[in-house]
Amino acid sequence: MASKVHPGFPTTIDTTTKGTRRVPLTARRRRGTEIVPSITLRRRPTRDVPDKTGEDSVMKKNLWLAGLSVAALSLAWAVPAAAEVVDFEDVAPTLFTDASIVSGSFRFTSDGFGFSGVDDASSFVFGQAPHNAGTSRFLFALNTDGLDMRTTNRDRFRLRSFDYAFVAPFAGLGSEGATPGELLVVGEKRGGGSVFASFGFPVANLDGDFGFGRLDLAGTDFDGVSLVSASFFGCIYVEGGSCSFVGDDVPPQFALDNISTFVVPEPGSAVLMFGALAGLYAARRRRVAR
Repeated sequence: MASKVHPGFPTTIDTTTKGTRRVPLTARRRRGTEIVPSITLRRRPTRDVPDKTGEDSVMKKNLWLAGLSVAALSLAWAVPAAAEVVDFEDVAPTLFTDASIVSGSFRFTSDGFGFSGVDDASSFVFGQAPHNAGTSRFLFALNTDGLDMRTTNRDRFRLRSFDYAFVAPFAGLGSEGATPGELLVVGEKRGGGSVFASFGFPVANLDGDFGFGRLDLAGTDFDGVSLVSASFFGCIYVEGGSCSFVGDDVPPQFALDNISTFVVPEPGSAVLMFGALAGLYAARRRRVAR
C-alpha cells in the first residue's frame, strides 16, 4: 500500500482512496522499526439526492405521447382537399324514389315527394331532356322531388360549380329568353348552421326548349364553405310572380350534371394513426421491460 509521510507530522495519509470507496487504515502501521500512529482519511459525507428516475421516465413518456398527438393533428389538418367532378357516368340508367344512388364519392337521396333517376337524352322518356345534354348521363328530379347530396364517408366538401337545367314536361314549352323558375340550394355546414341561395334556371332557346347552363358558385354564399350536405329543390314561377314548390300546371323539376367539388377528409384518420403509434410505443415499452 502506498503511503506518504509528511515531515513534522507523525501520521501517514493513505492515498489509495478511489471514487466513493473509503479504505480505512489500521490503527497502527509499522514502518521500518518505527511504529507511528495512523489515521483514516475520510471524505465529507455526500447529501442524499432523491432518485428521480421514475419521474424522468414518466416525463419522457408524456412528452413522447404529446409529440405523437401534435403530429397526428398536424397531419389531419394538413391533408389537402381533393377535387372531384361527379358526372354520373358510373351509374346505370335507373329510377328511384325515397332511396339513393352513389356516384363517385357522393350519395344522392330522393326526398320522396316525386321521383328521381339517372339517364341520358337518347332514352329519357319523362319529358323533354335538356337540348344540349348530348350523350352524357345526368341526374334528374321530377314531379316536385328534391335531392340530398353528401359524401359516402361523411367527409366535408365544398361546392364549386355544376350544370343545371329545367326539365320541361314537353318540347317547346318555354318562351325564348325567359326562365321558368329557380333552383334552390341549401347547404348544411359542418358544426351547425346552413347556407341558402337560389338561382334562375337557364332560359329557353328560340324553339322554347331548355338546356343545361353552367353555374359557378364563386362569389356566392357557398364560396369556400365546408358542407356536410347540400339539398336541391326546384320551384316554378306562378301568377303573381311567386315561385311555387308545387306549381299550377307545370311541376318544378330539374336536372344536374358535372358537379365540381372539393372533398375535405375528416381528422378521424389522424386519430386512428395516433392510436396505432401509441400501440407501437406500448409494445416497445413492454419489450424493454423484459
